[in-house]
Amino acid sequence: MVINISKTTFAVLRYAKRCGIRTTPASFSNLTIRNSESPERPFFTAEQVTQIVRVAKEPTKPCLLYFVAKVNPGVSKK
Repeated sequence: MVINISKTTFAVLRYAKRCGIRTTPASFSNLTIRNSESPERPFFTAEQVTQIVRVAKEPTKPCLLYFVAKVNPGVSKK
């Protein structure tokens, strides 16, 4: 999928250049495409989220509560 999007982007850039629009040269050699490895993702524990929300002040607190409820509803209920 990334390769298809890149090819499309490069085609648009080539067309823009043919039309006389200044573009930055780009090609696959300018990109680094990594393997589809799944790195370990850091996360907050339920206790850490509770502590963060407890010390948060307005107007940040409602945003944090919304984020926790939407992203990880299991954490907000613990």
